[in-house]
Amino acid sequence: MATDNFYPKGEYIFREGESADFAYVLKSGSIEILKTGIDGELILATLDEPNALFGEMALIDGAPRSAGARAVTDANVDEVRQNDFLAYVQKNPAAAMNIMKKLSMELREANKAASQGGGRASGDIDDIGEMVSDEVQKPEDIDDTDAIYDAPASRPILLTVGTVLIGFLVAFVFAFSQSVDTTVSARGKFTTEVPNVGVQATSSATVREVFVKRGQKIKKGQLIVLLDSTVATADLKGNTEKLNAASGRLKRLELEQSLILSGKTIPAGSGLNPLALDILSKKLGQYRSKISSFSSKLRK
Repeated sequence: MATDNFYPKGEYIFREGESADFAYVLKSGSIEILKTGIDGELILATLDEPNALFGEMALIDGAPRSAGARAVTDANVDEVRQNDFLAYVQKNPAAAMNIMKKLSMELREANKAASQGGGRASGDIDDIGEMVSDEVQKPEDIDDTDAIYDAPASRPILLTVGTVLIGFLVAFVFAFSQSVDTTVSARGKFTTEVPNVGVQATSSATVREVFVKRGQKIKKGQLIVLLDSTVATADLKGNTEKLNAASGRLKRLELEQSLILSGKTIPAGSGLNPLALDILSKKLGQYRSKISSFSSKLRK
């Protein structure tokens, strides 16, 4: 269950803040329990009686060690693993009761030291006994419960609560003392008195002259700017050519359909250009040759 270890004088058995895996039983020698503070190391207790148990609190609550243990003289210490220690406590209620009594005594001593305004030296707390815990409560964590209940609320809290209550009171009085005279409801959107109208050209062009000024009211059909006609003329010419080509293609298709059905030749005054006439003659020849071929196949 336990492992015997030898610690020479001045060697640490465990340090403050370390994780706890073992509890310790002093077999021989002397051990001091110490804590590091602002003013340096503070000796909490000195153990020199055999079978004194220390370092067990960290095994019970699983927290890091709140104090360290160092050998004052050459000491032999037994290590007790956490599982073995907890199993022993569970199987022996008397041992658990002794631990609780010892912790209660240590807590009373700590409360007494805190009420006197500070801790005591190592020689003053030797009478705590064999069971010394590495969990030492800080004086600032021990408060007088009656003083807590009797203490008045702090000034910032009173000011905050007072401000909130005054705000609610003002809002309540305003809601019941004021009334709305007129309610305006309208659809649409708000605009300026003189709306801004964006004017943008439909195509790229050079402005030669502007006939209106900024902010001036204009009427429907009023001339605003004079654009350069070069681009417009080119666009008009291109559109005219496209329109003529589409009209000629439509006329050729209509004449082609009528000649295929009637079997006549192309009239002299058809009004088609030479390219359209050439396409029409080739189309008619192609269609008529196919019709003749189909007719011959049907006769066979």
